[in-house]
Amino acid sequence: MAKAVQVGAVFGAWTVLQKAETQQRYLCQCACGTERKIRVYDLIKGKTLMCKRCSHTVPRKHGAYTDPSMALTHSSWLAMMQRCYNPNNKSYEDYGGRGILVFDLWKESFESFYLMVGARPGADYTLERLDFNQGYVPGNVTWATRADQTRNKSDNVKFTFEGVTQTISEWATDDRCPVSKYTVYKRLKRGWDPQRALFTASRNDGKDQLKK
Repeated sequence: MAKAVQVGAVFGAWTVLQKAETQQRYLCQCACGTERKIRVYDLIKGKTLMCKRCSHTVPRKHGAYTDPSMALTHSSWLAMMQRCYNPNNKSYEDYGGRGILVFDLWKESFESFYLMVGARPGADYTLERLDFNQGYVPGNVTWATRADQTRNKSDNVKFTFEGVTQTISEWATDDRCPVSKYTVYKRLKRGWDPQRALFTASRNDGKDQLKK
C-alpha cells in the first residue's frame, strides 16, 4: 500500500510541509532546505526523490567521482551495501544476516546518502550506527573515528538483550559474558556485533574466563 501524503510524511529527501492551493499538490522541503510544490502522484510513485539542485551536485567523470571527499564517502557507502546485502561479505553475518538494512533511498542512490549524511571527514572515519538494533537510516548514523566508535560502544551506547538494557561496559561484567571486557572491546573495534562480541566464548583455552 502506498504511503499516504500528509504533513510530516517523508518521500525520498522530501518532507511534506503543507497542502498547497490544490488537492493535487503539497509544499515540500528537500533535505538541503529547498522548498517546492510537488504533485501527489510524483511523491507516491517516487518520480521525484530530491530537488534538481541536489541531483546535480555530484560531479562524475566517466562514471567516477572526481572530488576526493566524494570518492572517500562513496567507498564507505559501498562497504555499507556489501555488509548488508552481500552474503559472501565477511561481515554479512553481523549486519544483513541479522536484519540490519539500509534506508531505501540510500540503497537506491549514493547521491541521496551523500546529501543526507554528509561527506566522510577523513580516511580514519567510518560510519557508526547510534542504535545497534536499528539499520542505516536517517538519524541513526554518524561519522566517527574507530577510537570514538569503540569508546561509544563500551561506555555510552546501550544494548538490549532478553529484555534488559545496559551499556556495553555493564554487559561485559554480566555472568553470561564468557570473556573479559578487554576481549569485548577488541571485538567491537574489529566490527563485531555487540551480542556476538559479548556472548561468544573465546578459543583462548579459558584464559578469558578471568573477568577482571
